[in-house]
Amino acid sequence: MSESAAQVLDELKASILFAADFPKRNAGGANRDQEAPAPEQAAMALARGEYQHLETLVRRLGDAHYAPAIPVLAQLWRECALVPVRTAAGSALLAMRMPEAWDALEGMIGDPGHLSAFLGIKSVFERDPSGAYDYFAPRFANAEANLPVLSQILRLLAPRGWCADGTPFWHEGARGWLTQEPRWLLLCARLRRGRALGGDARNVLRHAPAPDRNAALETVRSEEAKDYRPSQPSVLRVGNLLAWYEKGDFENLWREIRSHSEIGGDFRAEVLEVAEAARRPQRRYTRGPVAGARLACTPGAGR
Repeated sequence: MSESAAQVLDELKASILFAADFPKRNAGGANRDQEAPAPEQAAMALARGEYQHLETLVRRLGDAHYAPAIPVLAQLWRECALVPVRTAAGSALLAMRMPEAWDALEGMIGDPGHLSAFLGIKSVFERDPSGAYDYFAPRFANAEANLPVLSQILRLLAPRGWCADGTPFWHEGARGWLTQEPRWLLLCARLRRGRALGGDARNVLRHAPAPDRNAALETVRSEEAKDYRPSQPSVLRVGNLLAWYEKGDFENLWREIRSHSEIGGDFRAEVLEVAEAARRPQRRYTRGPVAGARLACTPGAGR
């Protein structure tokens, strides 16, 4: 088998894929020369008659778990603009289950595109399921900068689809990952109400084993109850409300009033100043902020 795999590797290395002028993929996703075809289109045009054979060669190397092919497959995964071949290279690296192959996939997690994130994340879990949480936790601490990757992680922990009878089926090993590391469900419970990741987090919780899910939700709800602090009435003057009103800056005026959960003390007095100014007959402003200022002074109106 290794002798045959060696021949396959030699044929692949001698192919058009490694010609000096064969297009390289643009990982940034932007084509600098707007008049030139995209690298993917150019690559397909050059290899249209042989791309299926090249894809087969790559898959054979993955099926053979031929370790000497890893550097070549890793190069195709990073650079190849021929999409079917690059896809086959990523799948072949994952199938090999070797540290060098996992390294190649994990190095592309942040690359644009669903497949790069998916295979990179999956390789992290396959390499060390118990250590995957600690590997990814720093990314969740800066969620805004990592949303595509974080969403992909959560989707990997949920069912990938459903059978005809309605039974969910999962990515290989995903059910075990949740059981091995209970912090995933705690994380999902904390994210469940978020705008960006809440839907994915709730989907993981919905299909997780009931005892584990319930335990995670109970823990997080207890944390939330301890952290809850009732809102306190706003009592300090802002100092700008009347000036905003006089200038007709109703947008800032109304936004400031509405930002306070309750109104009291000096702040209430300031709001009343605005309401009083609005009553003067020489003023001709729209009634929205005027009515809002009066309403804001009504007890409980800001709730």
